Amino acid sequence: MSGTVLYTTRWNEKNRRPIAGHAWIDPETARQRVDAGDNIEIVDGASMDPDGVPRPRWVIGWSSAGPRVQFYDEHGTKTRVVDYEPLDGRLWRLTTVDYAYADADERHGLSDVVVESEAEVLPDGTGHFSIENVVQRQESFSEFSGRANDAYWVEVPRFGEWDVLSDPGPSAAEVAGRESALSA
Repeated sequence: MSGTVLYTTRWNEKNRRPIAGHAWIDPETARQRVDAGDNIEIVDGASMDPDGVPRPRWVIGWSSAGPRVQFYDEHGTKTRVVDYEPLDGRLWRLTTVDYAYADADERHGLSDVVVESEAEVLPDGTGHFSIENVVQRQESFSEFSGRANDAYWVEVPRFGEWDVLSDPGPSAAEVAGRESALSA
């Protein structure tokens, strides 16, 4: 399958192909599935291995519950997940989760996460920020208010216009108004 965006009904992040029993689908079939309220996965295909396997920077899981966007580094390590909630005909950036690893030199799975930070902010500006340092076995949790930001609202993109969702945007710490996950 060629192009910069690929579509499937289920994607396997480990082998970067559709899950067994699923296949790449053409854009028209994907559009029909979205229009019918079915789930699809939208895979960044801008970079490919020599054998045609995508090395995505992002994957959008599209569902009626709202899109979930997963972001990856150049090695295929998941670095961020952003969940959007459909509200009032638009999408609200509800949750941002960042994953930090001991190094950035190779591909890591979530079992290698050293620090996980999560921010959830509601449209009224209230929310919470949590950090789990897996190595040090430390957790922190704080609540905040006054963080509503028009930038957290996005229009539901037209089919094929995924740029608004494929931008990783602010980190969990930035969403929570922190300088970094370490300044909680």
